[in-house]
Amino acid sequence: MIDIDHFKSINDTFGHHVGDQVILAMARVFMSQTRHGDCAVRWGGEEFLVLLHGCDLSASQQTIQRILDNFKSKAYEGINDGRTVTASAGISGGRVPRHFQEIESWVQIADALLYEAKRAGRDRIVSKSP
Repeated sequence: MIDIDHFKSINDTFGHHVGDQVILAMARVFMSQTRHGDCAVRWGGEEFLVLLHGCDLSASQQTIQRILDNFKSKAYEGINDGRTVTASAGISGGRVPRHFQEIESWVQIADALLYEAKRAGRDRIVSKSP
């Protein structure tokens, strides 16, 4: 799970058109930093779910770090207060669940890890292999 840090503040301060640019930039980063067969979807608002096919926890951490670094390096027209837009991530590693109940718990673990990253100061990854 990946969440754009302080996204509400971006929308409130600079307008939804700038927020839309930020969301679009994240989508472009996913396209450039994931492989054919991986899946990145907008989970809601400024939160995204990324499924990395065939990656162990270490490879997942490396890929997600590249995504966060690439996203952080972007500049946005309209954001004129010097802020850097960052994102945080929670990674739940392990085998891909085969049943809905397993998938739901897997996503819940990643979501809980994401919020741990947010509480720890944002702009970081927290991961765990279940």
